[in-house]
This record gives sequence, structure tokens and C-alpha cells, in this order.
Amino acid sequence: MVYPMTLDSTNRGVTAVVGIALVGVLSTLAFGPVPGRWGIAGLIGAILLLAFAFSPRGLELEGDEIRVLRRFAPAAHIPLSTVRGIEPGPRTTVRLLGVGGFFGTYGLCIAKGVGLFNGYSTRREGRLLLTRTQGLPIVVTPDDLEGFTNEVRARLPRAA
Repeated sequence: MVYPMTLDSTNRGVTAVVGIALVGVLSTLAFGPVPGRWGIAGLIGAILLLAFAFSPRGLELEGDEIRVLRRFAPAAHIPLSTVRGIEPGPRTTVRLLGVGGFFGTYGLCIAKGVGLFNGYSTRREGRLLLTRTQGLPIVVTPDDLEGFTNEVRARLPRAA
């Protein structure tokens, strides 16, 4: 089953502002006498495309894994055998390496009480924490929190 992850108003706003700013910079580079302008424009374009390609768009539970679906990049695979539990995620996080608000917030993050984790968020509210037996914890924001939580819990291996 696929659980969509849509952008909240904050992430949509950041995406719009950054997008407009980048279009302005690219326009200035295209029409102004800036040395090395095509290299700079290419770099900005590549960053924009990579941010969009790797942005999360949904979660899929299939077989024995959770897949974090991305716009154009390959999905991230999380084996259910490594998931210990699912619980409400941290309210406040700090992004260490990744993207913050531009097509979502994703990458390596840290939060009090959780430590380092991989985040795949499209909203500031409704975060879920996947605790794991191996690998970093993962924070996700499916639109259907209850449905995703119930399906993950039903698929987790039972302790003997």
C-alpha cells in the first residue's frame, strides 16, 4: 500500500520562495555580464534538480520492507526486520546534512531524545519515528498517520 506524503504550507512556502529566488538568480546570470555565468547557472540548476529528485513523495509497504518513494531518485529501502517499533516522532529537529524545507526536509538530522536519524519529512507536524535494531532511526510524515502506523505494527516481526 502507498501512503502519500504531501507538503504542508510551510514547506510549500519555502519551496516557492527559494524557487523564485533561484529563477531570479538564473535570469540575472543569463542576461547579465557575469564572468563564469554559465558554470554558476549549471551548478544552481544541478542543485535544484537533485533537491527535487531526492525529495520524498510517499511511503510504500510492500512485502518485508518500507520504501521511501522519491520524485525521481531510487527509493530508500527499510527492511521491516530492522524496525523495532513506531511511535510519535520528535517535534523539534535540527538538520545536519540534507535539504530543509525545499521540496520537504530530508537527510541526516538530530533531535533531543532520539540522537542522529534519517529524516524524510514533508510536514512539520505528524512525524513518526521508526526505531530500529540496526541502522539509524528514521522519521517520516505520511498523510495517513493512523493507517501507516497500524500497517507497520501489523507487519512487524513478533517477539518470541
